[in-house]
Amino acid sequence: MVSREWGERAAPGFVESKPYWASPTYGFTRIPTRAIHNGDIFQQYMDKVSVLKLSHCTFNLPSPPFLCCHNLRFLWLDHCQVVTSDGTRKDDDDISRCFQRLWVLDVRFTKGCEQILSAQMISVMIQLRELNVVGAQRWDIGQLQGLLPNIRRFRVTKSKMFFNCSENELFSEMTKMELLDFSNKRDAKDLD
Repeated sequence: MVSREWGERAAPGFVESKPYWASPTYGFTRIPTRAIHNGDIFQQYMDKVSVLKLSHCTFNLPSPPFLCCHNLRFLWLDHCQVVTSDGTRKDDDDISRCFQRLWVLDVRFTKGCEQILSAQMISVMIQLRELNVVGAQRWDIGQLQGLLPNIRRFRVTKSKMFFNCSENELFSEMTKMELLDFSNKRDAKDLD
């Protein structure tokens, strides 16, 4: 299946992508087009979901749809859109509980991903072992300095990023690193 942007017609022979969430345990569910989801969409699953893939969804970061999933280990956001605020604000403890057990965060072509990849959010992900970022725009990767002591695999591809510190400073505390991949990296400062 080939992903297509909203509003585009699929070329003959291709299927147009639709918003959905998927979990190996709970299956595949289509989400209504252009809906902004808050923290109640997964309320019935609570602590049961540990692997979650969201595709082509829009949600508010202070109240993401997976906020009640406290056993989340793997989160994949594909072509999603993160909006800043809709006036609702969940307790920071809820957000911490949601993200603190993550082992893998995979963010692909997600608008507003710099909010999820901010120092404030990454500092909550104390067990994070793998971070995959594809298609980030103007992301200050230097803000992660000292925040990923357990990281083993760190991939950033097809992204525009910059460092507010030296690369040596950024990676000096990542002593468990097994794989570092910055393929197709573009310096955001050179792309203005």
